[in-house]
Amino acid sequence: MPAVIAAGLLTGCTPTEYHGHDSGIDGELWRRIASFEDPLSSALYGPQDPTIKERHRIAPDLYPPPEDDPAVYLGGLDAPRWDGSGKSVTSLGLGDGGAILYDVATTASTARFSVFIASGPRSQGPTDEGRPYSGPSEVYTCYSYVVRFAAGQTPTAEKTRFAECPPPLVDELADDAVFASAEVFDG
Repeated sequence: MPAVIAAGLLTGCTPTEYHGHDSGIDGELWRRIASFEDPLSSALYGPQDPTIKERHRIAPDLYPPPEDDPAVYLGGLDAPRWDGSGKSVTSLGLGDGGAILYDVATTASTARFSVFIASGPRSQGPTDEGRPYSGPSEVYTCYSYVVRFAAGQTPTAEKTRFAECPPPLVDELADDAVFASAEVFDG
C-alpha cells in the first residue's frame, strides 16, 4: 500500500488514504495531528505509570494514589465530547483541527471511548524537503480505547485502530481531507 501512495505522490495525485509508519504523509500534517494527539496521550497514559503506586506509598502527600475510578479518569481527558448527533458536530470547532472523544462509556471497572483527530488546514508553504506541496489540505484519524481498572493497581489500556471515521465528523472537514490510519502516528 505505501508504494501505491508514494506513486500517487510522485505523479501529483492526492492519495485517498495514508497507511503504515512509512506512509509518505506530509511532515506538517503529521506534526499537526501530533500536536492534538500527544497531550491526549499524556493524559491517557500518565495514570498508567507503573511507579505511581510506589511513589504514593513513599510520599502520599506528594503523589496521588493510582486512579481506579473510570469516570474520574475520563474526566481528566481534556477533549470535547461528541454525543453522536449531527446537530452537535458544528459546536466542536474542528475548523482548526482538534481531538474529539465520542462513544464514551464507563462501567465500575472500565472506561471506553473513541478518539477522532483532525489536523486542521495545512499552510500553503513547501514540504519539509522544500518542494511545492500538492497533497490534501488536512488529514484525520480515529481509534478507540478500553481502559481497565482494578483497585490499587495501575490502569491498563488497549487501543483499537479504525479503518474509517464517523461520517458526520469527517463531513465537517475540507472536501479534500484524507484519512490516515492511526499507525501512521504511532511510534
